[in-house]
Amino acid sequence: MRHSHVLRGDLPGVSREDIEVRIDDGFLVVRGERVDEDLADAGRIWQERPVGQYAGSCRIPEDANDSDITATYADGVLELPVLERESAGSARLVPIN
Repeated sequence: MRHSHVLRGDLPGVSREDIEVRIDDGFLVVRGERVDEDLADAGRIWQERPVGQYAGSCRIPEDANDSDITATYADGVLELPVLERESAGSARLVPIN
C-alpha cells in the first residue's frame, strides 16, 4: 500500500505531550500549546517565538483511508502519512430499482 499524501507541520520547541491530533468529521485537527518560558530566569531579555495555544485543521483527502492514519513527531516536525483507500477497481454492480 502506498502513501497517497503526507501531511506535515512544523512545531519547533513544542513537546510531544503538548500536541493533540484527532480526526473529526473528515478533518484532521492539530491542537497544542507552546508554554511561555520565563525570560528573566533564563538570562534572556528577548525572544522571537509565538507562545500559547494553537490549532489548525485540514480536510482529509477523499481518497484517504482515515482509519489507518498515524503520526510521528521528531525534531519539531509532525508528520502524518495518509494511505489511499483500497480500491475494488472501477467495475461495480449497479442496482436496479
